[in-house]
Amino acid sequence: MNSPLADKNYLNVHVVEFKRRRWQREALSQFTRFACLNVHRGAGKTILVTNYLMRQAIEIHGSQYVYVVPTFAMGMRSFWENMTKFTRNIPGWSSNKQDKYWAYDPGNGISSKIWMVSCDDGGDNIRGVHPHGLVVDEAQKLPVTLWQEILRPTLNNQKGWAIILGTPNGKDNLLYWAYDNGNNPAMKEWSQFTYDVHSTKVFSEEEVEAIRLEQDDDTFKQEFLCSFVKSSNEVVFNQFDPVVHVRPTADLPDDDRLPILFGMDFNINPMSAVVAIQRGDQLHIIDEIVLPNSHTGDMAEEITNKYRGRRIQIYPDQSGRSGRTSAVGETDFTILRRAGFYVYENRSGNPPVLESIKTVNMMLRPVQGGEPKILISAKCKSLVQCMDRLRFKPGSSIVDKTQGYDHMTDALRYLITFMSPYTQKRKAVVEGFRL
Repeated sequence: MNSPLADKNYLNVHVVEFKRRRWQREALSQFTRFACLNVHRGAGKTILVTNYLMRQAIEIHGSQYVYVVPTFAMGMRSFWENMTKFTRNIPGWSSNKQDKYWAYDPGNGISSKIWMVSCDDGGDNIRGVHPHGLVVDEAQKLPVTLWQEILRPTLNNQKGWAIILGTPNGKDNLLYWAYDNGNNPAMKEWSQFTYDVHSTKVFSEEEVEAIRLEQDDDTFKQEFLCSFVKSSNEVVFNQFDPVVHVRPTADLPDDDRLPILFGMDFNINPMSAVVAIQRGDQLHIIDEIVLPNSHTGDMAEEITNKYRGRRIQIYPDQSGRSGRTSAVGETDFTILRRAGFYVYENRSGNPPVLESIKTVNMMLRPVQGGEPKILISAKCKSLVQCMDRLRFKPGSSIVDKTQGYDHMTDALRYLITFMSPYTQKRKAVVEGFRL
C-alpha cells in the first residue's frame, strides 16, 4: 500500500489541523542530521516537532521514533495531549498509554511507532531502542551526559536524526551544548536555529512590549530573546561574553618581537597555562597548554619546544615557590627558572580569590563602549569553555571546583592579577599593565 504522503494534501488536510508558520517551515527545510531549535516561550515548537514526528511515522512504514522529555507529567501535558488532539479523526492511529507509545498502521499490518520517554529515571528506559529519529524537548532541563551516554548511541544502528529543542536557561545543560555544536563549523552534522519573539511574529509588538515590562531584564532576554543569559550571582566571570572576547586566531597573531607571557596553574591533572602577548594596554591570549597527568618539568619542556628563543615571563600560582609537581625534589619555581624562564614571585602569596576575580571581570568589561582589555583566540577552546562555565557554589561566594573548570581560569587569573598594579590593600581597579 502506498503511503498517504503520495497524496500531497493528505498531511495538511487529514493529519493535523496545523498550519506551519514561516519560521517553522524555514527551520524544517534546513535541518541537518542533528539540529538545535532554540525558540522563545509560546512559539509552538512542541506542536511543530509533534507534527514532524507524525509525518515521519506515516511516510516511513515500520519506523520508530522517540520523544524525550524531562518528566512524565511534562510529557503528558505537551506531547501526549497534542497527539490526542491531532490523531482524533485520522484512521490508522492508536495509542498505548501503559507503554507510552502511539502507533500508525495504514492497513498493511506494518506499524510505525512514536515512543514517549521521560527522564524521571535518568533516561535508562531508552537503552536498547534504535529509533530512526528522536526529539529531545525542554533540553535546557537535561544534562549533556544524557545525550553522550544514552541518546546518541541509540541512533547508531539506523543512522538516525535528532532535534534538540528548548528555551535557554543557563549554559550547563544539553540545549546550550547542542546550540554550541550548531555554531561550530567543524561539526558538519549539526545545525542550530534561533528564533526570538521578534522573528516568529507569534505575538504583536504591543504584546511583546507588555511582556518585557512585566519581566526583569535577564528573564526577558532568556525566555523571549533566546539569549543564554548568565546570572551574575552564580557565574564567576560574569563579564565574559564569547561574542565580545573571542576572536578568530588570525585576528590575534603572535609577534616574535614581544615577550611571551604565561599564567600557570600547577595542578597535576591537568597542568594548565595560558599564553599571551601584551599590545599596549590590551592582553591577547593567543594560545593555551593543557597537559593531563603531567608535572612542571613536562610543562617547561613543552614551553621550550613551542617558544624556543623567545623571552618567557611566567606569572604562576605562588604555591610553586615551595610546591613540587615532580619527583626530583626541586620546587616548581626552581624547575621553571632552570629552564631559562623569568618567574614572577610574590612573597605575599596568591591574591585573595574574590579580589582577583573582580580584577579579571573589570578587564573583561569594554572601556567606554570600546574594546575590552582582554581578547582570546578561538583556538583557546579549553579556556573559553572554562570562562563560560565556572560557577560559584549555590548561594555562596565559593568557587565550585568540582567540574574542573577552575584550572585554566586560575592560570588566567594569576597572569592578569600579577601583571596589573595589584597590592593587598588596593581595590580592584585596573589602570593597565606593568612588566
